[in-house]
Amino acid sequence: MRIPTLLLAGIFFVANAHSAEVSIATANPAGTYHLVGSALDAILEERHEVSLKVLETDGSVDNLRLLAEGEAQLGIIQSDILADSAKDAAARQISDLRGLAVLFQEYTQIVVRADSAIQRPLNLVGRRIYVGAPGSGSRKNALDILSAIGMSESDYSADDSFSSVAEAIEAVRSGSLDAAITTNSRLLTADPVRSRGLRLLSLSVPEQARIKLRNPLYSFADVSNSGGGSATLMTSRAILVTNMVDPSLTLTNGFVRTILDEIDQRLELEVARRNDFNLKIHTGSLLAYGMPLELHPAAEEFFLDNHYILNLKWLALAIAVLCLMLLIAAAVHFGEYWKITIRVREAAHARFSPRSFDRLSHAINALTRNPFFLTLWILSTLLLLDIFVILQVESAYAVANDATSPFADRSLFELLIWLITFAATGYPQELFPNSLAGKVAAGAIPLIGLANVLFLLFYSNFKKTERRELEARGMRMPHLSGHVVICGWNSHGVELVRQLIAPSLDDMARRVIVIADLDDEKPFATFDFRSGYFFYYRGDSCDINLLQSACVAEAHAVIVLADERRVHNRNLRSVYTVQAVRSACGELPEGRRPRILAELFYIENASRFISAGVDKLIPLERLSYRIMLGAVINPGISGLLLKLLDSESGYAVHFRKAGNTSGLASSIVGRTFEAAHEALRKRGRQLLAIYKNTGVEHAASDLTFHEKSPYVVRPGPPAHNQDLFDTAIENDDYLVVIEGRGARDVTRADGESVGEYSNTSTLRGDESLAVVSPVFDESVLDFANMLARFSSRVLLVVETRDEDTDEGRDVRLRDRLAKNASLHLTDDFSTTFLPSVDSSCPEFAAIDRAVIIGSDRLHQSTGRTIAEDIDNPDDWAMCTAMALRSFEPLNSEQRTVHLVMEMRRHQNLELCSDLGIDQAIPTERLIRLLTKQMTFYGGLVSEFLMKLLDYSEANNVGILRKIEAGVVPDGERARISKRGGGCVLNIPKVGPCVPLALQKQRGSLKINPPLRADEDTDDVLQAKDALFVLCKPSKTDSDH
Repeated sequence: MRIPTLLLAGIFFVANAHSAEVSIATANPAGTYHLVGSALDAILEERHEVSLKVLETDGSVDNLRLLAEGEAQLGIIQSDILADSAKDAAARQISDLRGLAVLFQEYTQIVVRADSAIQRPLNLVGRRIYVGAPGSGSRKNALDILSAIGMSESDYSADDSFSSVAEAIEAVRSGSLDAAITTNSRLLTADPVRSRGLRLLSLSVPEQARIKLRNPLYSFADVSNSGGGSATLMTSRAILVTNMVDPSLTLTNGFVRTILDEIDQRLELEVARRNDFNLKIHTGSLLAYGMPLELHPAAEEFFLDNHYILNLKWLALAIAVLCLMLLIAAAVHFGEYWKITIRVREAAHARFSPRSFDRLSHAINALTRNPFFLTLWILSTLLLLDIFVILQVESAYAVANDATSPFADRSLFELLIWLITFAATGYPQELFPNSLAGKVAAGAIPLIGLANVLFLLFYSNFKKTERRELEARGMRMPHLSGHVVICGWNSHGVELVRQLIAPSLDDMARRVIVIADLDDEKPFATFDFRSGYFFYYRGDSCDINLLQSACVAEAHAVIVLADERRVHNRNLRSVYTVQAVRSACGELPEGRRPRILAELFYIENASRFISAGVDKLIPLERLSYRIMLGAVINPGISGLLLKLLDSESGYAVHFRKAGNTSGLASSIVGRTFEAAHEALRKRGRQLLAIYKNTGVEHAASDLTFHEKSPYVVRPGPPAHNQDLFDTAIENDDYLVVIEGRGARDVTRADGESVGEYSNTSTLRGDESLAVVSPVFDESVLDFANMLARFSSRVLLVVETRDEDTDEGRDVRLRDRLAKNASLHLTDDFSTTFLPSVDSSCPEFAAIDRAVIIGSDRLHQSTGRTIAEDIDNPDDWAMCTAMALRSFEPLNSEQRTVHLVMEMRRHQNLELCSDLGIDQAIPTERLIRLLTKQMTFYGGLVSEFLMKLLDYSEANNVGILRKIEAGVVPDGERARISKRGGGCVLNIPKVGPCVPLALQKQRGSLKINPPLRADEDTDDVLQAKDALFVLCKPSKTDSDH
């Protein structure tokens, strides 16, 4: 804080009451020194009623004498004069002088005529030149330059007849003088009138080096020269100094601060008022830059208070903090079991709460274990410590040798730049220590820096290898936030992880932590998961401390997978895990608590999960049968779902808040469903539904549209949703939208039809089906009964084992079969049932389609998977398909049975194609994609798509169907060919429909086809092409 200048002036008068005025030694009245002294006198007299006696002198050498003799209290002296005087130990003229401020920069200019043959200083040999007045700083600068390049006084003729520099310059212009050397703050070339017919000589690099060798304090600067180009001139600085030898002449600290404050704030303005606009008075940190003397105590205090010079106390404190960080890093890395480390940890445990202690631990680990931060601490400590040592030893050397420390006036930033540059290049620039200790300290930095870099490269590589090894073994947990925690593990988790960390998700991609107790030492070493996005931790997912270490409270979502080894125990361990997650999260508000999703193997566990606090259940059996049902009735739907759910495809379904839809909110909010749909279609998006915040609560495993469903679905409102359909969209409503990165053709939908789609027509009501299953329970029964609604007959063939037989249950389930469905039990389908078909089930030879249920499905009564001893869960299904394909009654020249198989492993797709399977339905992959959607969108997208596959009578909102283009009237077919998916079709016996995708006869699937102004002949629909449409359920669906 600056002391008020009026108060300081009062202090000055009290301390100097015996002195009438303070004198300041300047120079010739025509010179810059006299101008600056007069300006400072005017400021002090106007603002503080203090006058300065401005002394006219011969220049810097004369000013130095006046100060030494006590005839002046202040003086302006060139920096090189002071430096040379400090080296003269005999004279000791400046031992009692103290520096106040560096006022401005001065240039030593060698002036010649513009047409002169003199091109460099050596050409001055034998010439008549002006070298400045005797005793002036200009003369000393001129002699320094000439002597540095090897010229003595006998090599030129010095003309001292001129009374001023201006007179000598005019003599050069007229040709009566060959050259003039002058030191001045005003550049000759800055004034076009003064520089007319003249130019400046430039000092070459070798000449600069010779001058620098004789006097290190000299600097050099490039300036503009007359007639274009530039010239390199030697520079020095004008220093304001005072004498402290006589107490009666010593200025008070308050007056010194007043002078410095006025120089810093007003001196440049006062000089400009005197019509000298070219003189650049220093302000700020430049007032201390290049000071060749020890600072006056009041000046040092002033510069420290205003942060103009480096504060060694703060530097020492910074070094102490960095050393403490290095000690902490050493304790973290090597002293985990040191007594002092253990005591510090115990004290921290007692002082902080568990959550605060964990955060503190994570912060310390991040700052001390990260190679980047560790490198930063070590290098910063070394650099600052080296600077501190150099400053101390150079200061001591300067005091002992009556010299000036070249580091005293440098800022910390300048010193760091110098030291880093010197460490990297070995080039000392204009700065280098004078003392031996300082030279050793500076010279050791490159070696220390190189050794530090090599050590850190080795250490970081070692720690990286160690970290990866620990992570692979599940022994290291990173600190994450916004991630997904997967508790438990099964064979389907790999696909789920890949979907969650897919790069195509952009900002939605999440880091994943898997908590599971797996047998293998490195269970995920063979999986090429995205680097930095997947982490494994070994342990029990029910362990609350382990969950807290995984930062579950800061997670985006928690997914509880049914551990395959614990399914036999009724999967109750997953229920306990949900409860543990709730406990680990504590009392977090609803908006910050992570969503908990859990796989449901046993329907009877649903109530237990809900009581434990689950947000969404993933009913594996119901989802599998729902997907199978949709794909059997409408072949190709599972392929469409893959494209809509897979973030790697060109188009995907998203759940967007209307008010947050980037760039589209104005086109959506305030409009009805139809208007918003048209607005989105023009931007390449398709609106499927609106989710209204009506307050309707859905069960955790709800897959059915309620009577008062919050979903508003096109193409036409259900009777009970008429008001919602016509209501304007609000900011808080959510949109189910198909978005894409551009039109994209898909030659074959992955995992759906391995053959051409044209070979797979929709299920007709006159067809008969066979459902082959390895288990018989309520889910299989419901699946068969639902297929019976859409076909003429269903044969349910169940392969059972003796231990699975329950006559009472079988009787109860048999009684619930549809009238056009029949049950056939066999101990082995391939070797027992098929050979005896003629006698036991002759109608089987007349089936049109065969549906094979996957073999790893859990038996609800025994809790045992049928293929528990088989490595590939699709083996039983593919074996059954081979038997059906080789069964002659079903495969002849006249007819071939259509085979549909539930495929658990997506890798078996090509093998299914080779076995002649027409439809391989990837239920497990779709369930993983649905789970990913639940993670990001709270289950609303997944539920919506699954509800569209609800073909029961309870659904009166909307269904997803496949319709062959041959049943579409010609006019409507032309519209869809011309306009793409943006129109509503009217199809006989179906009603209004919204096309979502076009299925060409040759297998090209176009999702959300764009609007086109002109008809594209390549996309004209043929009779055997197909449409996937969204429509309202009707009683005619059973006649599908």
